Amino acid sequence: MNRLTYVLSLALTASALSGCSFLNPSAKPSDANYPMPLHFTEHARLSDALRIATVRVNQLEHSGGEECMPGRIYRMHKLLEMANGEHQTGLHEDAALNLRALDQQIENAEKGLVFLHARTTCLGEAHDDVLADILPLLERISRTNFASASAAMPDAMPPLLDELAKWLILNPHYKVTLVGHTDSQGSIEENEHLALDRAATISRYLIAHNVDAHQLRCNGEGPWNPISHNASEQSRKYNRRVEVDVSRIEEDTIKVDKLKYWPRITDIWGGK
Repeated sequence: MNRLTYVLSLALTASALSGCSFLNPSAKPSDANYPMPLHFTEHARLSDALRIATVRVNQLEHSGGEECMPGRIYRMHKLLEMANGEHQTGLHEDAALNLRALDQQIENAEKGLVFLHARTTCLGEAHDDVLADILPLLERISRTNFASASAAMPDAMPPLLDELAKWLILNPHYKVTLVGHTDSQGSIEENEHLALDRAATISRYLIAHNVDAHQLRCNGEGPWNPISHNASEQSRKYNRRVEVDVSRIEEDTIKVDKLKYWPRITDIWGGK
C-alpha cells in the first residue's frame, strides 16, 4: 500500500467513526421542537429571554394584574423563578421548556387584562371626596330644562354654572363631559344637532368663565336617551337637558394601554 492510499484509508475510517458528516454550526438539530434548538442556547439567547420575561411579568403585575388576576401573576412569578434557577444551574433545556410555557401564559394574561379592564371593575374605585362634594350640583344642572327646539341658556342655569366653573378652576385634574339631549319633536337629524348645540352652549359659558378648554368634552345624543315619555309637553320638557359628568382626567388612560410592547420570549431565540 503506497503512502497516498494509506492516508485516504485513514481519512475514510475517521469519517466513519465520526458519523460520516460535518456539523454545520448554523443548522438546527433534527429534534428542534424540544424544547428549543440547543445551538441558540449556546449563544446566550436564553439569558435574554429570561430578562424579557421578567420585565413582561412585572409590567403585567403593575398594570392591573395584581388586582385583577393575582393568582395568575403569582404562578407566572413562580414559573419564572424556576426557569431562572434551571438556567443558572446549567439545565438550559428545562429552563427553555418552562420559558415556552411562560411565554404563552404571559400572552394570555395580557389579552385577559384588556378584557377585564373593558368588561369588569376588578380594579375597584377608591372613594373620591372631592368628586362627591360636587355631585349634588351636577344633578341640579342635569335637571335644568331647555325650551323646546332651543339651545339658548335657560335662565336658571348661569348661577349653577358659575359654581361649577369655580370648582373646575380649583380642581384642574378633573374634566367635565357634557351630553345634550332633546325630546322627540322634530326630525332625528335636527335633534342630534340641537343636542350637541345645547352641550356647546354650556361649554362656551364655562370657557368664558375661565375654565380650561381641555377640561371640557361635548357630545349630543338627540332623542335617543329620554328620562321621561314624550306623550305630553309636561313630560317632554324633562328630556330637553344637558347631563353633566365629572371624572379625573387621568382616567382617560386605561392602565393596560401603558403596557409596552415586548417581543415574545420565543422570538428571542427564533423558535416557534
